[in-house]
Amino acid sequence: MTTAEFLKQHIIDFLIGASVLIYILYGLLTVDETGKTIAQILQDGAIAFVFSFSLSQLFMQNGLNAGDKNEKVIVTTMSIAGLWIR
Repeated sequence: MTTAEFLKQHIIDFLIGASVLIYILYGLLTVDETGKTIAQILQDGAIAFVFSFSLSQLFMQNGLNAGDKNEKVIVTTMSIAGLWIR
């Protein structure tokens, strides 16, 4: 697998990580305004990461399930598996 393919397959994971990191950094920069402790900011970031990652995985699974029901996908899978009925 090339680097480009790896990045293409995991772009959503990187975006989630970047957004959580930005959220944590923003919380650290505004710690005086929010009144939260650093531990609370890190906990919020961890919760945001778990929620975002879980949501992206659910959307991915939903897309895979929808694809499995598509007639073109079924025909292609059957032809690759040698189950093509003529």
